[in-house]
Amino acid sequence: MGYVVLLLEEEYVKKLVNLSEKVLGERINYKVVNVPDDVVKGDEFTVGQRKNESKSDIRDGIVELLHNIGMPTRCKGYGYIIDAIMFRIENPEKARSITKQLYPYVAEVNHTEPYRVERNIRNAIEIVCSYKDSREKIKNIFGYTRIEEKHKITNSEFLSMVEERVRMVYKL
Repeated sequence: MGYVVLLLEEEYVKKLVNLSEKVLGERINYKVVNVPDDVVKGDEFTVGQRKNESKSDIRDGIVELLHNIGMPTRCKGYGYIIDAIMFRIENPEKARSITKQLYPYVAEVNHTEPYRVERNIRNAIEIVCSYKDSREKIKNIFGYTRIEEKHKITNSEFLSMVEERVRMVYKL
């Protein structure tokens, strides 16, 4: 597990930790350290703003999110999902046309066929949704999903949920 350094007042740290523990369903260890006023000057630090993140930082965030919900990295669909989310973030106007633009793009990048991309993404989603722990994590991270109703999540629904979450975290 990694660590995060935030410049927040202690009361906000406690609220953030409590909320995070509820979402993740596990205990979070944290430490509050007082920072001298002369270290934090004016507007140099803006909490929650991540607009200047690079593509690799966003890609790492997607990988971490998929890891947190329990998606196995051994599936070909895992890599295709990462490429698909990056495409959707970089090309929002083209992102809604899944079969005409998204799958062909991911297929071209990975030297395969669009139908294989679709099938492997669906397979990866089905695998992660077959684990009870992963279903709970998906519910906690993304909120209400059709997974609660014993329906299969479609590729489009899953990609949209992950994309939306990444956009929220990175303020894109």
